Amino acid sequence: MCYLMKPQIRAVPAVAERDADDPVVGLAAALAAVIEKAVRDAVAVVRLSPANSKQALFSVPEAAKALGLGTTTVKKLIASGDLPSITVGRRRLVPQSAVDNFGRSRGSLAP
Repeated sequence: MCYLMKPQIRAVPAVAERDADDPVVGLAAALAAVIEKAVRDAVAVVRLSPANSKQALFSVPEAAKALGLGTTTVKKLIASGDLPSITVGRRRLVPQSAVDNFGRSRGSLAP
């Protein structure tokens, strides 16, 4: 899934009780700059991937929806080896190509 969110970047307000030479204020400003750059970079990456592009991997519920099947059925197909999948961490993911091939072979690909 690709989520496009407008970043809400706010400048760190200067603390009134501290003066500009205080290392905490300098550290806060440096941290704010690093976070702002990281957010800008992340937003740039998200914008590069078009929202309507095919995704490479489906979660089990997403694969079930794409195939027009229930999640339990998809889990059984994965367990039997009829539907290829990979494990990433604790998540079971189904490649786009496996969903396409299975849907074509069974004629059950949902629109």
